[in-house]
Amino acid sequence: MILFLSFFTGAMIYASVGFGGASLYLTLLSFGSSNHDSLAITAMVCNIVAVLSSHWTYLKAGYLRWKSAWPLIVSSVPAAFAGGIFKTGPSLFALLLGLSLVSAGILMLLKFHRENEAMPLEISWQFGGFAGAGIGLLSGVVGIGGGIFLAPLLSFKRIGKAKEIAALCALFILVNSFAGILARLLRLGTFPVDGRFEWLWLAVLLGALSGGWIGAKKLPDAWIRRIIAVIIICGGSNQLIKVLC
Repeated sequence: MILFLSFFTGAMIYASVGFGGASLYLTLLSFGSSNHDSLAITAMVCNIVAVLSSHWTYLKAGYLRWKSAWPLIVSSVPAAFAGGIFKTGPSLFALLLGLSLVSAGILMLLKFHRENEAMPLEISWQFGGFAGAGIGLLSGVVGIGGGIFLAPLLSFKRIGKAKEIAALCALFILVNSFAGILARLLRLGTFPVDGRFEWLWLAVLLGALSGGWIGAKKLPDAWIRRIIAVIIICGGSNQLIKVLC
């Protein structure tokens, strides 16, 4: 019951800012299993459930800019697949993910621009190609969707408003999670999901439906940015603690 409530709450918070929550799911699941591939696939399945729910809400609200999404999708999906083919040890995984998330969260808190100073969410094929490939590869290696890396980058570049970034990240996470799962299935030749965790998708679905509605309809833009930063830093700190302690 505690794990169910934790997944529900985590999915609600992550979905409110357009994220899937794989980093949190990985942290929670690590207490009950040591198989990294099993944890990654379970977390990314929950990621997909969460993002499908929140992404649909953002899409209906009109925040997604498809023209800007294509450069990122086309470049990130094959990169995420390539990253998922590589097998990463638990310590290296935790260190790489932890450092990346803490750095990204700090960048978000620096507040590079005010919401009214944001440029239109227009992403060129050159920028989208490099950003999508780099983030996709890193995301594929560590086993998450990558939106938690994309959001700080767009904020740093002053591209898009908070809810537009959240909508784009939701789609980005969705396609890269599918790519990461497929790569691991091909590498392993099986679907190694721990049967003890199969029911957690329901908690994620209920939490994501609530969080997507809150983020798209009720939550002020400034609070979305702050929530993103806090979530990123907390998730990264948890991973680093696992390595150092």
